[in-house]
Amino acid sequence: MEINSDEETEYDGFELELSNGTLRVLGREGDILTPILELEGKEEILEHVYFSILSLLESRKKVKTLGDILNKTVVPTIEGNPVETERITTIVKGKANAKHLTSFISLVKENEAYLDALVFKLYGLSRDEARLVLESLNKSQDYIDKVLKHL
Repeated sequence: MEINSDEETEYDGFELELSNGTLRVLGREGDILTPILELEGKEEILEHVYFSILSLLESRKKVKTLGDILNKTVVPTIEGNPVETERITTIVKGKANAKHLTSFISLVKENEAYLDALVFKLYGLSRDEARLVLESLNKSQDYIDKVLKHL
């Protein structure tokens, strides 16, 4: 585990990346994303942690710091046993016929950007107006670019 930030620095938001056996938590300050935590390990366990952190970030709980993520994330395990949790996670992935569960997240995000672009078109908003709306919603620059790509 590599921590690149103190636990008290406040961020505007967070993004998660999972690839090649590394889970990264990125803190967003304006349009800048900074890696603040990196975890390395088995893909199945990292996916489980990924979805646990994602669940926290999508909840109504206040999450402003790395300390909030570390203290408030609940990673459920089967009877407190990580080995059994990994075994069950592998079975679920197999039955879902999903090689990488997180690949679905990027597909969903791309579809979300496309749908937002369609709504902006429906209401006749220009690219600049759409950008203003997205910025007022504190969307990341990466997301704004994805939406504008579809306009």
